[in-house]
Amino acid sequence: MCHLAALMRVRSPLAVGDYYRTNVAGTVHLLDAMVAEHARTGHPMRMVFLSSAAVYGTGQERPLQETDPATPTGVYGRTKLAAEHAVDSYARTGALGAVTLRLFNAAGVTPEGKAPGSNALIPQVLDCAAYGRTLRVHGDGNAIRDFVHIADVVDAVSLALDAATPGTAQTYNIGAVPASVNEVIDTAQQISGRSITVDHQPAHTNEVTCSIADARQAIKHLGWTPKHSSLEAMISDHWQRVHAQHVAEGG
Repeated sequence: MCHLAALMRVRSPLAVGDYYRTNVAGTVHLLDAMVAEHARTGHPMRMVFLSSAAVYGTGQERPLQETDPATPTGVYGRTKLAAEHAVDSYARTGALGAVTLRLFNAAGVTPEGKAPGSNALIPQVLDCAAYGRTLRVHGDGNAIRDFVHIADVVDAVSLALDAATPGTAQTYNIGAVPASVNEVIDTAQQISGRSITVDHQPAHTNEVTCSIADARQAIKHLGWTPKHSSLEAMISDHWQRVHAQHVAEGG
């Protein structure tokens, strides 16, 4: 069982309940169903839970390790951490084995699938390049994020499912390429051949200035290798999709 669904963003800042109903209660309902299936068949279940780097909170200058404190600052990160705790507790019953993958920033596209949501940085940057829109950046653009190609995320999920051992819950970071917002913009301009106008706004409160994954445990224990995750490849793949859509619309 691969649990990849979650509510990431809602328009209303008051919609806290939506996060908890979807990300926490929804996960518990799935876990209950897996326990019931185990009771029916006698066979332990296997689960991969896709969590988020948001559980770490404001991050730090060095690469984040799975053993670092999880101190999320926003409701999304708090609900993902609560769901992690639920997965861990259910796994300890022996009814299932679970692997939690703390995903940093998925990017790029695959021929068969959709691109990451338009709220992510790279899609926003390339949308501005394609349509000539102004990119709004909160802060000076030096904030660093860790990116990983969606194809490598798929590989990590597959390996994690094979590694799920009944009665245990394991957690791994999934990230590959650190880059600043400014580096993403510069690379997008080079690949697209388009100039991107940037409107700098004040940084958000509790802005994460550096969030880098230490993915050595996933590499060591899952045998995961991020084969597709250069910044240029992730941006180029996505640009081809965005540009083709723009041309199809008559742009």
